[in-house]
Amino acid sequence: MPASEITLDVPASAEVNASVLVSARIKNVSPYYDSFRTVIYADEDLLLIHVQDLLSEASHPYNTYFTMPSRDVTLLVRVALWTFLSTGWQWVQDNSATKLVALAGPPPPPPGFSGSISSKELEYDHVKSAIPVY
Repeated sequence: MPASEITLDVPASAEVNASVLVSARIKNVSPYYDSFRTVIYADEDLLLIHVQDLLSEASHPYNTYFTMPSRDVTLLVRVALWTFLSTGWQWVQDNSATKLVALAGPPPPPPGFSGSISSKELEYDHVKSAIPVY
């Protein structure tokens, strides 16, 4: 059973070049005072590394941002626990969480501007002529 609990809050979608807030909260659910290392990634890009000591049932919030690229992004939060093993003190993977931020499509056109183009017209020196639309 993990010693940590992760709450990850991100929007379901974002537009290209938008600044996306990533909020994570790490809670110590063990009965002990423990040290946790939190690492947050957006795909392969490292966003945050932080070590925090937490009392039992205490939590710590983390906020970071990334710029939305022109594709979907998977956010990954990994939490490691500082623990003593037969080889000595070391970080051991404790828990992880992932969420997808989908690329938002272009916004719908404003009312009155939907439909298709059936013809265009060119005006030059007060003379108008149709331009074929294919």
